Amino acid sequence: MEQISYTAEQAAARTGLKPRRIYDAMTNCELAYLQVGRNKVILHDELMRWLKSHQPGRPTAA
Repeated sequence: MEQISYTAEQAAARTGLKPRRIYDAMTNCELAYLQVGRNKVILHDELMRWLKSHQPGRPTAA
């Protein structure tokens, strides 16, 4: 079964991004999260939505 929520550190590890980028997206309201007690968790579907909202990169000419 696929994990349904992630901490910022887990989301960073899963996406290959730095945790700071995840935290910044949460702070800037780009990436929604749930406050569960003292913990902030990102739902899997929200993480995928946020990733897909970015423009794909272009390969560089060789």
